[in-house]
Amino acid sequence: MSIGDFHCHSNNSDGILKPTQLVKKAKKNGVKYLAITDHDSISGIHEAKEIAKEIKGITIIPGIELSIDVLEEDVHILGIFIDEKNPELINKLKKLRKARINRAKELLIELKKDNIIIDWQLIKRIAGNATIGRPHIARAMVELDYVKSVQEAFNEYLSKDRYSKIKREKLELKNALEIIHNSGGISVLAHPTLIKKFDAVLKLLIQSHLDGIEIYYKNYSKKIINKLLKVSIQKKLIALGGSDYHGIHGNQEKEPGNIPFPNEIVERLIKKYYKENQ
Repeated sequence: MSIGDFHCHSNNSDGILKPTQLVKKAKKNGVKYLAITDHDSISGIHEAKEIAKEIKGITIIPGIELSIDVLEEDVHILGIFIDEKNPELINKLKKLRKARINRAKELLIELKKDNIIIDWQLIKRIAGNATIGRPHIARAMVELDYVKSVQEAFNEYLSKDRYSKIKREKLELKNALEIIHNSGGISVLAHPTLIKKFDAVLKLLIQSHLDGIEIYYKNYSKKIINKLLKVSIQKKLIALGGSDYHGIHGNQEKEPGNIPFPNEIVERLIKKYYKENQ
């Protein structure tokens, strides 16, 4: 277990737990520093901070996860230690939220061709205040008995080419990293082994001033971790760790803090980047 987890999702994006529940779970697991990194959303950070003040012993690191296209690959960038009150960040996220809503509505139209009828109000109820995404559609499909699980919804429908071709507006590479940096955060490449053109993508990210790479990631083996550590040293990138916890896949998921993220690295990062007023 680690005292730090810099990659977790609440129900303000595609996680299951409310920020309060997520913070309590992390605290129970011995996490002292937790980054809330919802997709295109900072809505859960305030609630997380409030409960952290109440239960004490855990510090919330403001974060976000942004999606960009690089060399025709879907690349995710974590923004850690951001100022969630930054006006530029807030305005950009409003636009991304609208783009997600538009894509979700297009997905519902496509699902009708497979005789899967989902009312938009149901999606809104399931999502609540969260940024609407495919997981909310998947949960609606489960609720309406079209599929037995969220995973089945993705395997049989939402991950198929016909649905994957329905794209949403994303930030440009340089723009995404600038937004993170302008809000006082560091930019980190998330789950790097998912990227097929890793070397080429990493080169472009570094040219746009990428700060770090997620190395201590849920099920990464020692072999993968050591390989990524060598890359981080060669490229002078910060080494980060996160469970990418969503609460969707039950025992298949690593809970907050259940990652081999060395405590001494966590402490160094906190000392260097964390600001008390965050």
